[in-house]
Amino acid sequence: MKPSTLTQIAFRGSERIWIYGMAAACAITALMVIGAFFVFGDIPTRPLSRQNIVLLMRHGDAPGREEHSKLALSDCSTQRNLSAQGRVEAREMGAIIRAQAFNVRSVISSRWCRTLETAEMLGLSRVKPEPAFDNLDFNKAHAAELLDEERKIIREWHGPGVLLVVTHSSNIKALTGMSLVTGSMVIADPDRDGRIQFRQSSTASKESAL
Repeated sequence: MKPSTLTQIAFRGSERIWIYGMAAACAITALMVIGAFFVFGDIPTRPLSRQNIVLLMRHGDAPGREEHSKLALSDCSTQRNLSAQGRVEAREMGAIIRAQAFNVRSVISSRWCRTLETAEMLGLSRVKPEPAFDNLDFNKAHAAELLDEERKIIREWHGPGVLLVVTHSSNIKALTGMSLVTGSMVIADPDRDGRIQFRQSSTASKESAL
């Protein structure tokens, strides 16, 4: 076989590899876009780096319904805690958010162990405990006060980027009227007039226990 023929074969082989590589890259990009739409499909179409929105996330799976009679925020053994499934949910949601290049600038959480652990396992940012988002179902006597403070925090977030809040289903239900499955989110989009628009993510459409 002539050298020129060998050169042509090698060139064609390289060309095929380049084409296959580009096709694979396009396929991966398409899957990422589809994944983003599934989780964040109803977020306004603004550049990700400029989305001054708040994401309200329910903590991961934590078996049980009742809390210990001697519950102490400083002692996780007196609280319901994340299951193995709950930890997987937190890691997976963190990976989705990172893959979509969401500009998460701040992560806050209720002071309960299952919310703090969820927030930390997202792996997005240093987590700041925020009492306003403590379990509303456990603080019914102070519900109005807590909800007012929660709305204030959401309204006052001006970015740049995203504020992610990990809290409880009771808080999210009281704020938005929506019930979330564990590890899923609601989008809170405050406008310049102080009003908050809540949009339900397509991953958060099922009714769930508190």
